[in-house]
Amino acid sequence: MMMKTLPGLMVVCLAFASPVALAADAVSPTSGLAGVVSGLFAVLILILLLAWGLKRFQIGASAGAIHVVAAASLGARERILLVQVGDTQLLVGVGSGGMRTLHVLGQPLPMAAGAQSDSPFAQRLRDMVGGRSQ
Repeated sequence: MMMKTLPGLMVVCLAFASPVALAADAVSPTSGLAGVVSGLFAVLILILLLAWGLKRFQIGASAGAIHVVAAASLGARERILLVQVGDTQLLVGVGSGGMRTLHVLGQPLPMAAGAQSDSPFAQRLRDMVGGRSQ
């Protein structure tokens, strides 16, 4: 009895499988490529949006009591920084070998809000970006 129903069952399975196989053969290779390219494009857009959001909202950036007051370039890879930590100012050297504290200032340098020595171009650009253009 089981032997008679097995061929009938195989015929029914093949009848359902053949439209699927025909539909799979009808799909062109370019439609698969278009799906892959659009997926990669979507992932790229997502990465760019996340990078913009992290930069815009400064997520992960140190904030609070640590500020770089001034910086000067000494060479291609060497810099000197004046860092304010709370009420203490540190003179820090930064190079390819790492960072080193050069001097701890006993008395912080007086920093006036408008005492930046910018070029006229930098001042004009700052005014325009700040919405104070003439």
